[in-house]
Parts: sequence; C-alpha cells; structure tokens
Amino acid sequence: MGFKIGIYLLLFASIVYAIYLALPKKARPFCLLAFSILFYVIYSKFLTIFLLLTILTVYFGGIAINKFNDKFALQKQGLEKEDRKKLKQKFNRKKFWVVFCVILVNLAFIGVLKYFNFFGSIFEGFFSWFNVTIHWPVLKIALPLGISYYTLTAIGYLVDVNRGKYRAGNFWQVALFIGYFPQLYEGPFARFDQLSPQLWEGKGFDANNFYGGLLSILWGFFKKMVIADRLAIIATEVFSNYAQYNGIIILLGIVLFTIQLYAEFSGIIDIASGVSELFGIKLAKNFNQPFFSRNVGEFWRRWHISLGAWLKDYIFYPVSMSRGITKLNKKMQKLNSFMQLFITSSIALLAVWLTNGLWHGAGAKYIVYGMYYYVLMLVGLCCEPLFAKIYKKMKINKDSKPMIVLSFLKTFVLVNLGMLIFRANSLTAAVKMFGGIFTGGQIDIIRTGIIDCQDFIMCFVTIAILFAVDIIKEKNINIKQWFLTRKTALKLTIVILILVLIVVFGAYGNGYVPPDPIYGAF
Repeated sequence: MGFKIGIYLLLFASIVYAIYLALPKKARPFCLLAFSILFYVIYSKFLTIFLLLTILTVYFGGIAINKFNDKFALQKQGLEKEDRKKLKQKFNRKKFWVVFCVILVNLAFIGVLKYFNFFGSIFEGFFSWFNVTIHWPVLKIALPLGISYYTLTAIGYLVDVNRGKYRAGNFWQVALFIGYFPQLYEGPFARFDQLSPQLWEGKGFDANNFYGGLLSILWGFFKKMVIADRLAIIATEVFSNYAQYNGIIILLGIVLFTIQLYAEFSGIIDIASGVSELFGIKLAKNFNQPFFSRNVGEFWRRWHISLGAWLKDYIFYPVSMSRGITKLNKKMQKLNSFMQLFITSSIALLAVWLTNGLWHGAGAKYIVYGMYYYVLMLVGLCCEPLFAKIYKKMKINKDSKPMIVLSFLKTFVLVNLGMLIFRANSLTAAVKMFGGIFTGGQIDIIRTGIIDCQDFIMCFVTIAILFAVDIIKEKNINIKQWFLTRKTALKLTIVILILVLIVVFGAYGNGYVPPDPIYGAF
C-alpha cells in the first residue's frame, strides 16, 4: 500500500462515503454492499467468484440450521424428556453434517488456491524416499484478496449459528458481513453479532466519527508509508542478501523487520478502522501495544488479537472439550490438577499453533514458526510453578520495575527469533542468519550502501514516535479522546500536519517500489 495505492483507496472511500451520506438511511447498508463487491471485483476480477461462493454456501448452511432448529422446537412439544433428548440428537447430527460440508467446501477452496503446490511438494518428497518420481502439477493462480480472512470469518459465523449463539441472517446481511470492503484486505476478523448490527444501522454524519476516523486513517498511513516502508529498505536488503552481512547488521535487519511488520500491519488495520469509523462502524481491536508484553503468551494476546480470539473459540475450546480429551481426562484422574491441565492444554495448543502456522503461509518454515511458539508456550506453562517458587524463595518481586523491564526485553528477543523464522527465505537461511549474528563484522550500515544517512536517521526518529505513542496508550491515556475534545481549528491543524509529514517524509517516488503488505498475502 504505497503512495499511489493509498491515494486510490482514499478516493474510493471518499466516493463511497459521499454517496452513503446522500442516500436514505435504509439504503445505506446496500450502498456498502454494492461498493464492497465493486472493490473486490476491481482488485480480484474473476476470482471474485470464490468470495461469492463462500457467501452462498455459508448463507444456505445457516438457513438450513435455522430450519432444523425450528423443526426441533415444534416437534419437541409434548414429548417426554428421553424422547426430546433423542430428537435433539437426531437434529444435531443433521446440523453437524451441514456445518461439516460447508466448512469442507470452503476449506477446499483455500486448500487448492493457497496450499495446492505446498502439499504437492510434500507428496513428491514422500515418494522420492522410495525412489519413486511423482510429478505434481503446479498451480499458477493469484490468491483472491483476503481469502484467509473471509474464509475464517465465514466459518466462525456458521459455527456460532450452529452453537445457537444467534440465528442465521438473511442473504444481504451475510453478504455484507463477509464482504465488507475495509476489512477484506488484512482483517480484523469480525463476529456477526458485533459487526452486522452496525453495518445495518445506516448512521449519518457524526463529527466525532468523521474526525476520529480521519485521525486513524492518517496515523495508519504514517505508520505504513513513513515508518514501515522505510524500514523495509533495510530489512529486505539484509534478508535477501544475508550472506553478504554478519554481526550487528543481521541483528539490526531482524529487529527492524519486526518493527516494520508491526507498523505496517497495525497501520493498515488503523486505516480499515478509520474508514469504518466514518460510517459509524467500530471494528474489532487487533493490537494492544504488544511490545510491552511480559511473556510470549501475553504478546499473542496483544498481537493480532482477533486471530487469537478466533483460534481460541474455534480451535482451542472445541479440541479441549472434545470426546477424546474428555476420555483422556478421566484416565488421568490420578494425576494432580497441574499435570492434567498441562497434558490437555498441550494437545489443544498443538492444534492451535499448527493452524496458526499454516494460516500464515504454505511452507515448512511457517509450520516451524507455529511450532516455535508452541514450544515456548509449553515451556512457559511447565516452568511457571517453578519460577513462582524461585521468586518466593529468593524474595524477588516480579512486579518491580527492573523485573518488568527484563521481562519486556526477554519477550522482545524471543519474538524477534520468531520473526526471523517468519521472514527468512527458508529454514536454512534462518539458521545461517542466526549464526551470522555472532560472527561480528561491519557495523557502519551507511557505509554498506543499504540506506543513506538521512533515511537512517528518519528510521529511528519515526520508531521513537511510534513507541512514544504506544507508551502513552499503555498508560491508559486516550489520545483520540483528547483529540476529539479539541476545537475544530486545532483538529484540522493536527490533521493537516500529519498529512504534510506523510507527503514530505513518506517512502515513495521515482525509482522506489513500495513493498507489498506482508499480511495482505494471507
């Protein structure tokens, strides 16, 4: 999302907003739906068919579940308790097969489009062990925009309908919920009962929503174009040509990539949230100052919050409450409660982090990336009682400022190791880069020719701004609320100032090719 694409997006959103406000209240949701489909067609062209198929299958699946629920409510009247139980089991089996088939179809879409070549390479590798040559066809097709996002969002909707959290919506409600254009690119993951009522409220102009949305949009563009795109120059060079560098240059490349990803991903989420705020719609929170986390578990509760919540609700809980785990718990009754919790949690977490790794990409390094955090989670869970005893025996206050700072640094180091796996071109490259950190070598990054002095200084000035804002937020100071309570003249001055900073200091121009958004590929 470079300067030109950013301008196009703002123009598109501005046109939608102007038409939206000009229409009657009842027509506004249909305006959002029409422009959401148009946005998708412009970006994905014929691949829009996959979004439409997801909408249709999930809609009809939800309607089928509604009908089964209504039939059960009608037929259970006057039945004895045992007969009601049998009838309920009968309808639950029917609903299960509806959910299973719809999810299977949609996973097949994403499986073929995103993972076909990956699983093909595994298939070929397996048979090569037996000296059998298999030629798996290579599928060359671009991914539909945000397929991983809208597929998981749709699955969550259908599962919630099946659980009885709410009744299935009508076709227009389901279509707008899944296809709502600001969140298609990089999320966040939405919940039907939270987002759909807002989409259909059709709110008119509100000054606070307008200025608040504008502030979020500009802050998002500042993070993406001024911070992330400039850091990408160094990070891309180091990761692409790691063999030419060593020591602190590799370490710097890893750290700057981590900050680049945070600035870019959270910036694009800010833009999506800001555009939605113009329409009076509040998207789910996706970041909560993750670099102020004291452990890896807390980091993932603050980073990509909506994905973590999705994995918890639709992977962790179903696995941990499955029949197999229930039977296992009964067999482990002789064990203490901690061991029971550790064993059952380790199984459920394995499913979570395998899914997390595969969701991030089709490749062995992404599976290892997920397993890296899985191991860290298990180690943390296993060592927690031990460290509690050590702190108590040595009279260490884990909430003291020195201990908090140390825990921040420890978590930051572990997260950067994870980011090395995530960003490296391959697992082999990740291992070589990790080894290269300890080999010493060139320190002067300017002399290497990666970046000029002015851009290098700008990197650290803008990083300081980014973290200063996060520190303010971490202290529970609401910057947006402060901004909204200022006079109109001051609000406009702040908006213009941020816009000028983006135009003057943004990474764009002749000869510069902005990197594709990292999470946009998912």
